[in-house]
Amino acid sequence: ETAAGCTATQTLNMFLNEITSSGNIGQASATICAGETPPAFTNVASATGVGAISYQWQSKTFATDFENVPVSATTQVYTPTSAISTTTFFRRAAISTFGGKQCEEYSNVVEVKVGSPPISTLQVQGTAISAPATITLCAGEDITFNATGGGAGAEFLFYLDNNPLGVKSGSSTLSTSTLITGNRIKVETFDAIGCSSFSDEIVVQIVDNP
Repeated sequence: ETAAGCTATQTLNMFLNEITSSGNIGQASATICAGETPPAFTNVASATGVGAISYQWQSKTFATDFENVPVSATTQVYTPTSAISTTTFFRRAAISTFGGKQCEEYSNVVEVKVGSPPISTLQVQGTAISAPATITLCAGEDITFNATGGGAGAEFLFYLDNNPLGVKSGSSTLSTSTLITGNRIKVETFDAIGCSSFSDEIVVQIVDNP
């Protein structure tokens, strides 16, 4: 107030920018094999806030900080485009823009576990011969190959000269009497989550019956 009795007022407007819900994300499968691309992430619940909401997807591995994913991902859902080789964590940042200011909150974290491929081995049943090796047989001689590895629930697919013999199954043996010189036998072992690896080969050498 001045000496003449005049007054003046000033008004300060304050705006609160906040995120009222950071939202939730989900995914169909949380375990993959090394070298695979994670499946798409879904929007379980959208973020809400005072201002306009935008998004940014982020990821991290053990002992690292969250960073924006390599390819721009700014929508409610995210479909990864790159394979991963180690367990990786994903989250979605929600950004509220209001009054020229931004507030940021984060969704739940989804862990994508990466399974190691099983150790696949191949042996000739009843002998000490294990791949890689060459085995000598008589023409028409019966032989049984035995696969190991993969743990509980493992499945096996045998190959003859790189060609699959049927489809994968829980049977860990292959019996035959029709091999010829130069044939190569190997097995692909699958663990319970579908990760697989190949054994070394056993090469066949046939000699004439005496």
